[in-house]
Amino acid sequence: MIKKISLQLTAIISLLCLTTLISQATITQYSFNQGLENYIDQRRSKRMGKLALNFVNYYEVANSWSSLNEDTLLWKELSNGNHISQPQKKQIARKNNSNNKGLSLSDENNNYIAGNFETFNAKLAKPFPIYKNSQIIGYLLSPAANNFSEKINPHFSKHLVHNTISTAIILILISITTAFGIAKWFVKPIHRLNKGADLLMQGDYTTKITPIINNEIGEATEKFNQLATVLKNKKTNQQRFISNTSHELRTPIAILKSELDVLKAGLQPIGQEQIASLFEETDRLSHLIDQLFLLSLSDSDDLKYEFKRQPLIPIIKKIIKNIGPTARKSGLTINLELPNSNHELLVANIDCRRFSQLLMNVLCNSCKYTDSPGKINLKINFTKSNNSQNYCEITIDDSAPGLTNDSLEKIFYRLYREETSRNRDYGGAGLGLAISQSIALAHKGELFASHSNLGGISICLKLPL
Repeated sequence: MIKKISLQLTAIISLLCLTTLISQATITQYSFNQGLENYIDQRRSKRMGKLALNFVNYYEVANSWSSLNEDTLLWKELSNGNHISQPQKKQIARKNNSNNKGLSLSDENNNYIAGNFETFNAKLAKPFPIYKNSQIIGYLLSPAANNFSEKINPHFSKHLVHNTISTAIILILISITTAFGIAKWFVKPIHRLNKGADLLMQGDYTTKITPIINNEIGEATEKFNQLATVLKNKKTNQQRFISNTSHELRTPIAILKSELDVLKAGLQPIGQEQIASLFEETDRLSHLIDQLFLLSLSDSDDLKYEFKRQPLIPIIKKIIKNIGPTARKSGLTINLELPNSNHELLVANIDCRRFSQLLMNVLCNSCKYTDSPGKINLKINFTKSNNSQNYCEITIDDSAPGLTNDSLEKIFYRLYREETSRNRDYGGAGLGLAISQSIALAHKGELFASHSNLGGISICLKLPL
């Protein structure tokens, strides 16, 4: 079995060329035979027309065919297209040996009169009528065109077949050579893709391949480069995630260890303050582990969702009510802007618990990192896309401080925080927005961030209805 695609392409192209040549040879042979038969038939009709005119002239003089039965010499002269006087017949007949041996003559009732009886008896050709004053007075019969062509056709056929085979052999050799060259050129980018894939398997995600042809293989090369970029980003994110996770776990564990060492050494008595500190660090560590576990479930598609079509506004109002005390404690006010109409259309297929978790994570982030006094605006819009798909856009804007452009692009990275404004003093681990984005994707929605007109950041959830 041929495994190399270059050899497969060579075989396919060569087979197509061979099939084309055989078809062309067959058609050429058929066309040649038909053309020869038509040519002979035309020549026969022309010759028979001239002979018929000679026989008509004879018939007008003799007024019958009876004398032709007895006068063989006269028949030969007439069948050779000659009409001469009686004294000249013997001299001319001796010189003229080109008589139509296969020709025969019958009367208007198809009765044999003169000529080759075998031709008449076998009916090898259609009779050629002889007319006098628009009335048939007899028929001339000659061997069929195919009988005549059979005598000369083998020579031409042999010559044609010989030339066709010679040409075919030369063209097949040319086609095989050309096909092999085309196949090698065609599979060259595939070999480059194969080598690139080997490098990717070895962990070299910096591999890039320059497309050399603008076709499906070129598109596959572009997708290969995109895949390499995605894998490179994933590797970078994974390394950063592992580094940040180890740092986040190390911090509470180091605090716990240092406080326990102090208590163990008896440098400080065990009291409620020490117990509360240990409990706080333990709670922080437990919360971080829970969030990491939630992310691992989301990554492996093991996070369970119970989707159900539900109205969004009552759920959002309940979330704002629950977060209200936390916002007021932080010196913040929360405003809710609802669409003027079409409230009944804001019904989506959601998991209420996960949807509430998403919005709560975003609002909690705003409460933690927005300076006091400040405000948070939650706005709901009803939109429609080009394909007539209805969407609900839930936008949460908060006041200063904001983020730089670079930080805004990384806001959904796991364990990412901008130290200048969103530092560890607030107790967050930087996983809330990453979890929220996973929940948004599970709802076939989008979650993205931008700068807010209030001076902070704007988080927008686009959810299909």
